[in-house]
Amino acid sequence: MKPLSLPKISSKAQLLSKQTLQLSKVQLKPDGIVNEQIERPKSSQQLKTVAFSSTIRSPCDKPQQQETVIDEKLVCANQNYSSLFPFFEKYGYTISLQLSPKFKYLFLADANLLLHGSYGSNQFVNHLKNNFSICKKSSLIKTLKQPAETEIYFSPDSFEIRTGTSGQQDETEQFLKQYVIYKCAQIVFKYANKITNDKESFLLALQQLKFEIQFRTIREYPIKQLAFPLPPLSLKDLIGIPNGYQAPDYKFENLTAMVKGNSKKLYKDVVNKATKKLLKAEANTLLEEFERIFGKNVNAYQNGWICKPAGKSRGRGIYVASELKEILLQKVQPDENLPEEDKIDPQDVYIVQKYIERPLLIDNKKFDIRCWFLVTKTQPIQMWMWCAPYLRIASNDYSSDYNNTFAHLTNNSIQKYATNFKGNMMHLKQFCQIIDKTNQDQMEKQLLLKMATIGKTVIQCSEQFINQTNNTFELLGFDFLIDELLNIWLLEVNSTPTLEYSTEVVTELVNKAAEGWVEILLFSHTFNIEMKDPFWNNTDMCSQNFLLNVDTKGHQIHDWKLIYNGEQQYDKAIDLKLKAKGV
Repeated sequence: MKPLSLPKISSKAQLLSKQTLQLSKVQLKPDGIVNEQIERPKSSQQLKTVAFSSTIRSPCDKPQQQETVIDEKLVCANQNYSSLFPFFEKYGYTISLQLSPKFKYLFLADANLLLHGSYGSNQFVNHLKNNFSICKKSSLIKTLKQPAETEIYFSPDSFEIRTGTSGQQDETEQFLKQYVIYKCAQIVFKYANKITNDKESFLLALQQLKFEIQFRTIREYPIKQLAFPLPPLSLKDLIGIPNGYQAPDYKFENLTAMVKGNSKKLYKDVVNKATKKLLKAEANTLLEEFERIFGKNVNAYQNGWICKPAGKSRGRGIYVASELKEILLQKVQPDENLPEEDKIDPQDVYIVQKYIERPLLIDNKKFDIRCWFLVTKTQPIQMWMWCAPYLRIASNDYSSDYNNTFAHLTNNSIQKYATNFKGNMMHLKQFCQIIDKTNQDQMEKQLLLKMATIGKTVIQCSEQFINQTNNTFELLGFDFLIDELLNIWLLEVNSTPTLEYSTEVVTELVNKAAEGWVEILLFSHTFNIEMKDPFWNNTDMCSQNFLLNVDTKGHQIHDWKLIYNGEQQYDKAIDLKLKAKGV
């Protein structure tokens, strides 16, 4: 497949592209004047320091009516957005790599450089206010706990961990309680399947797993005295808790002092009466119940956890581990091929999530899906989805070796350092042809519909945070994973997803997506929106009827589909306003 030829950029834009835009954060002066400092580029074409004329008495106040005169054809952007330049120029816009207070559209890679509220009502900036509520990993977890109409697949086992705090200032204690369950299930599974022969650990794990499962099943009833004999060994020894950390304190108030005091005797009595055959049968029964409660699609009894820096992107600092010393103390051997910036930083706050151990594989390799979503308005919210997403495929075969970075982390920014990297990307349509040749179109629509549902749910959960100003828009990169049962999991949401021409697959998509993005920004107010898009017909979930048809009046938006249209969505498209947690 040949990459599409890139649209030519005018000589003026080419000249500007040689300059460097260097911005510092917007500052609010004590006198209330908002200044945005610009470090002058070393170029013959220079701007003076920009001082926005709006006087703001506090960061929450609105600008006064007297606003800067806007140049209706001026786009200020840094080089990250060069793919958009030719399509703006097509309609007579001027591209400037230097910031001017007269801009009509402003594109900056770093949302922290924007001070929302200091721009004119007729100026538009490319980051939603409070976008961190979905783009920062720790905030996304909290956002998805807001009420939503649809429940989505997103790891419910997510914890914020600070290295070296011994659990005093974070969620380490909650994490350890969940870790115990998966670790005990792993030990029971390996012994029952003759992978290990450590009977002492098996018996301890078996009793603990039995307690965990029954406690979750009948927690509202009093616990009988002899129902849960406590094992004599220490949980701390079983799961390998590092020095300085405490084993989980379950505080089982229903257990009497007599039961606690006689736990060792009770435990021995149970073990002595149980034959090996009965123990194995009990183990298998418990594992079946464990899979029912915690999900078979998540667990392969590897006890894997993925650890992500809360405030970083592009795969930097991410690793997968199963042992507590690796998770809590970051005792992980970094891959020698990775640059220094991609390695683990002990100063980072980490989000620890249960690793999906049964991903769907292509040629025995793990993959994820990058899909773009475009929010063009927030009052009411309007959201578009790019319906030609692409797969990012690992370079190495999938395995239980979590030190194999290029088998488990599919980010292109990581995979490009693999010695056998060859682009590793594929169109979703190609993937559906491989999985189901006879019903590939139907499968593609089903997958897209599930992703659209997740996108809509995320934006609904975040609406109270971002629905504050209507002169913002944002392109978001959603990352999805498909498990063995074809469930789609949301991995994370990225602000400023890359639009680089990095591979043949991406080059083709970026050109079309960029053109559609510009057409939507400039002309979506002229589009006619109907209630149903025939693209989604004949899908099992089309009765949801939230996917809308758009008459673009001849404007080429390619594979962008409108999936959410604020008030129209709530008033007409949804018959039942079901409430369920997004996580």
